[in-house]
Amino acid sequence: MPSAVPRGQPQTYPNRRVYPNLEEHLSIKTSCFAHYHDVHHDDLPAKLKECSEYLAKWPADKVLNMWRAGEPEAVLETAVRYMSGCTTFKVNPEGALFMLDAFYDPEYNKRDYVGDVASQSAMARAHSCAAHAHYQKFKASDEERLSYTADERHYRRRQTLEVGYGQPAHTSLGFALHHASESARLGHVSAIVLRVGFTAREIGESLGVDLTEMTKRAKKHRPLWRAVEDRLDELYAEARQALQSAERDPSEYICSAEGCSTWSASRASLRLCSGKCPQDLKPRYCSKQCQVKVRPHLVVSVAL
Repeated sequence: MPSAVPRGQPQTYPNRRVYPNLEEHLSIKTSCFAHYHDVHHDDLPAKLKECSEYLAKWPADKVLNMWRAGEPEAVLETAVRYMSGCTTFKVNPEGALFMLDAFYDPEYNKRDYVGDVASQSAMARAHSCAAHAHYQKFKASDEERLSYTADERHYRRRQTLEVGYGQPAHTSLGFALHHASESARLGHVSAIVLRVGFTAREIGESLGVDLTEMTKRAKKHRPLWRAVEDRLDELYAEARQALQSAERDPSEYICSAEGCSTWSASRASLRLCSGKCPQDLKPRYCSKQCQVKVRPHLVVSVAL
């Protein structure tokens, strides 16, 4: 069996250890483990300090011992370290997927299989982590994809063997959709679950295909589309509230493109968005170039 968690050496500073890719470790763990309502981006230094202390308390050998003892949380922690490259030699989403197979592949290794003892929460977070790992492969550059293909040959996961090595990006997105939907079905809607859902939605719209309508006729990914629609409803409600507040004092109207300072005393002088957002929330732009520059619409990107 391939090795579990290769060790990375932290640098020691007066107040804490600084591990390579520490911030990425925190970001991925938050994106996969926390419900999106509970994600807050304040007080980053304190969170990084807490994360560093956790890694110092739980070095690779201790996590490995927990994993061998059949502890689901150790499998999840190892997967996050592989995805982030924190305390490992490199970013390795295939290594993370190899670990996560312990949750939902009984043939993975009977001694290490944890799917029969994992809680619903742990199982949901495992699917969320798997969605993130597959999403990493989907977003990979050509150079990264070559490295990930080499990792596929190293780990020889059953799923990878079934579809073949070095599959195109959309194959990884399909796997990410499956795991994101399973996480949502189990009640865990994390930031990565929404990111995967919105990414697929955006791709579908660019191709003129409404993926949510296609899958409503079947049950495939229905929990994910429901989570995406619920988040959109929240964002639209927040946007309407903000719009009502702004219109109480409409002293000037500004182009909605970030970084553009073009303004007008009249709303009618700005172009109305031609996208599919609700009519009462359509932003206005000074030019077609500004509208194209900010697609997808900001109200959707906030969810990610």
